[in-house]
Amino acid sequence: MRSGAIAGKQRGVALIAALFLLVGLAALAIYMVTLSGVQQDTPIRAMDSSRAWYIARSGIEAASYEASNGGGCAAVSSSHSLDDFTVEISCTSTTHTERGEAFQVFVLEAQAQRGSYGERNYVSRTVTAQVSNAP
Repeated sequence: MRSGAIAGKQRGVALIAALFLLVGLAALAIYMVTLSGVQQDTPIRAMDSSRAWYIARSGIEAASYEASNGGGCAAVSSSHSLDDFTVEISCTSTTHTERGEAFQVFVLEAQAQRGSYGERNYVSRTVTAQVSNAP
């Protein structure tokens, strides 16, 4: 009878060990699924970041053309939309004189943004440039 009591206690230990093993394997599986999702999102985020930079850069190009072709900062549109991105453009100018000729220097800043800060698909890039209409 004594050997039967010991065998029953050993079966209880084996059950607890098996439960710990199952919980450990489940945690490992959850970690691997999460890691796989992150690996799939990384290239998408990199592509969206590049798109935002190029869209902000195109905003700078458009603003540069508008400002330097006689319109000044007043001619620069402050907001544009392209794809799912919103582009906000700011312009400041200063007047300078060299050798008796006045010209302007424009400081342009374009921010391309999609989504709201804190959202999963949020991306934002800012590009700054200085342009002059000097002869």
